[in-house]
Amino acid sequence: MWKNLKKFSPSLVRLLARRSVDNSKSKVEAISNQEIAVIAQIPVDRVIEISMTSEWDNITLGEAQAFCSACSFDPFNSADRNRASAYLRSGATFAYLKKHPHWNTFFKPLIHHVQTTERD
Repeated sequence: MWKNLKKFSPSLVRLLARRSVDNSKSKVEAISNQEIAVIAQIPVDRVIEISMTSEWDNITLGEAQAFCSACSFDPFNSADRNRASAYLRSGATFAYLKKHPHWNTFFKPLIHHVQTTERD
């Protein structure tokens, strides 16, 4: 069960945090750090810190649950895991992140972080 959580690092969960636009399955937008902080009841600085982490080891269980939930990702739900895995296998481009105002300052560096620290 816990291996499912380890398979999806905090950084990856953060990159996958998105929501439908206009109830469309194909149109999505990134969830902001501020929105995640409000939903998870975690300070924004801590959301950013968790987002830049490659492992769950130094994140409390409560924070991990709140962070994942706020990112609309349940690592114990097979549908969420399958959706994320399929997106990653298809050559994830994270195109929806490129439209976000924090693309250059947050998301682009986060993608680079994931690509350099989470190679198999």
